[in-house]
Amino acid sequence: MEKKKILLWSVVIVFVVGFVFLFVKIFSFDNKDGNQEVDAYYPKIDDDFVDALYNYIPSYDQFGRTTMYGFAYTKYQNLAFDVVQEIIYNYIIHHDEFKLLSLTNEELIAKGIAGQTDGIKALHKISLEDFESVGKLIFGSNEKLPRTGFSISNKIHAQYIDEDGYYVYEKNLPDKEMDFIVERVYSKYVIANNNNTILIYDYYIKCEKDSTKCYDDEKKTKPNNYIKNNQGGIYLKNKLQNAQQYMHTFKFENGHYHWYSSELVSKK
Repeated sequence: MEKKKILLWSVVIVFVVGFVFLFVKIFSFDNKDGNQEVDAYYPKIDDDFVDALYNYIPSYDQFGRTTMYGFAYTKYQNLAFDVVQEIIYNYIIHHDEFKLLSLTNEELIAKGIAGQTDGIKALHKISLEDFESVGKLIFGSNEKLPRTGFSISNKIHAQYIDEDGYYVYEKNLPDKEMDFIVERVYSKYVIANNNNTILIYDYYIKCEKDSTKCYDDEKKTKPNNYIKNNQGGIYLKNKLQNAQQYMHTFKFENGHYHWYSSELVSKK
């Protein structure tokens, strides 16, 4: 009888231990995919962190190409290729300069990018691997990045050489004077979707430099009849009640946040 009791209790103990093990395994108490320790999984989100994300978004494009401030819902596929590449290039210039490799005029000539008398100055080279690693950081790993030459300004250009990377050079030209003025005012950020999404809000205006006309979008399709470009300046921060607000969405993926979309916020 005593042996039967011992056997019965042994079976019960084994059953309980097994049940606890399965319970822990099923509900992922090791926090690899859970939300128990948010700080161990997500980066610390503060003003400086959000400012760095906000700096991904260019305030303007001097060639008038499609940016995040279009009068529509803007995602990656809506951006001009040159704008995508310019954003990646500017990130490397300001935040990851170790990816800039030395480049000589002789290399430009050897690659057929420049002639002996073109007056072109070699700046630097960026490998394809480094360029696209930054692109995936900013735009996400699922987006197919363009592999073409692009213009950063009327003077600075990048030539893509197959599988080698980007050769960046400067033409001997005067700086192009902009015929427009852009102002934007950062408003706030919101953490949403259990830390998986960051929403950044700002106000935007684009005005013609030589007139009083102003617009709510980069392409100048929506005139703003309340804000004018006076000789004293726009001073958008004092006119937010009449300005267009935008919302920029960043989503968490593979350990970092990338830009996902930008869109208009309905005016009150």
